[in-house]
Amino acid sequence: MKRILILLVVSAMLIVCFAGCEGKKDPSSNPTTSSQKAEGDTPGYDVDGYLLDDLPENLDFNEDIKILHWSECDIINPDKEDPGVIEQACYTRNLRVEDRLGVNLQFIPAEGHGTAAPSFLAKVQSAMLGGEETRYDLIAVYNQTAGMIATSGLSKNLYDVDYLNFQKPWWPKSVTESFTIGNKLYFASGDISEAFLAEMIAVLYNKEILDDVDLYGLVNSGEWTLEKMLEFSKDRYADLNSSSKKDFEDRYGVVIPWDSYFDAFFYASDLIVVDSNEDGQLHVSPTYVGVIADDLAEKMKTFFYQSDDGLIGNSESIINLFARGNSVFMVSPGAMILGTQSMHDTTVDYGIVPMPKYDANQKEYKTTISNLYSIFEIFAGCNKEQADRAGAVMECMASEGYRTISPAVFEVCLKVRYANDPDSAKMYDLIREGVVFDIGRVFSTAALNEIPTTKWKRSVIDGKVWGAQSASIDAQLQALLDQLYDSFAEIR
Repeated sequence: MKRILILLVVSAMLIVCFAGCEGKKDPSSNPTTSSQKAEGDTPGYDVDGYLLDDLPENLDFNEDIKILHWSECDIINPDKEDPGVIEQACYTRNLRVEDRLGVNLQFIPAEGHGTAAPSFLAKVQSAMLGGEETRYDLIAVYNQTAGMIATSGLSKNLYDVDYLNFQKPWWPKSVTESFTIGNKLYFASGDISEAFLAEMIAVLYNKEILDDVDLYGLVNSGEWTLEKMLEFSKDRYADLNSSSKKDFEDRYGVVIPWDSYFDAFFYASDLIVVDSNEDGQLHVSPTYVGVIADDLAEKMKTFFYQSDDGLIGNSESIINLFARGNSVFMVSPGAMILGTQSMHDTTVDYGIVPMPKYDANQKEYKTTISNLYSIFEIFAGCNKEQADRAGAVMECMASEGYRTISPAVFEVCLKVRYANDPDSAKMYDLIREGVVFDIGRVFSTAALNEIPTTKWKRSVIDGKVWGAQSASIDAQLQALLDQLYDSFAEIR
């Protein structure tokens, strides 16, 4: 009874928080897309019109569920006193899962990103050796660390687990299809991760600088291309502080806060590194070593390193630069808008558009998600009953996240609170529709010598010719993919 009362109180607080987030957008506009919701009292949908899951109503496991998770980024276990809209949504989601399934979620934090990835993997390995006393149920971690855990045989094949329904929208089809290897799926993500939607990479632009350009019109007509972006960015550099060198005080055409976001140009051009056939056999995509990848590398190299109009760095100072009005464009995920004070305080009238197409012949706008979202795995040390119970929790977390967390991130914060106009909200829908995933990024550190996450990007940054080295990289990467596929074939 106490848990139900707490849930009702938090839900009421969440409604108040949502109501207070009208921000800069016209409050009369509808922040919900029809593709997500059903109208009226429709069977199989909740009172707000969101799809329900098909978990049995009588589940009552009466068990503790141990969730090992990385502590650096994703919000998975917020404090109940945190006033943030997204934090309250996550807290509400967790309470609902506990109430529906009769479980007690025990969150165990550990650093799991970058240099901390090996120690996180070691924790999982130790838990496997320790037996029942050290067993986890679920693991939620940075995507490349998830690949390390899977290749070590420490995660279950999710297709063998009861209660998980990967036909539901909280498990995006683009994710499950991309992450399936030889008809096995060792990890998944989607609405279960609060950072999933916030990490979609897009383009912010300064409306005041481009006051004579109808950028939304170009997007809607399908003519928002790389050529247009570079045209609008040409000759924008100015040495504002007279330092005689490029720095964070100058003006630019395009800025990119972290070089990891640079990959978005690659995926926006309808390219991918690793693909698979109908049997789940992994292979190097022909687009990775094709003409467009080569041409794109040359265009990016010319713009960022043979002119002064672009700046790529690894610093929040670049976000501050855009927030001060000193760049036409910034390539960034929505999380930079939500999570940085300079973007909260900016007086710049900015808009948001998808990453540009490679050219006008490309049918759809594409983008990717930065690496800073959580991938979920079921610990291999679970027996069948324990794995199924973990599967129910995982399904419920994703389902409830779809109805609570994702609306808070996408509909309330991105499309309302931090959107300057109704067109920006429409752009977010378009961006979301074009998100693509590349399993090569997940296994880049674990098994692929970091080729998918470094080689093409470094060819640009280091001034190399991509076409001259792509053939040897193709052969090397394919050999590694074959080894990866064979290793998973041996894991039951």
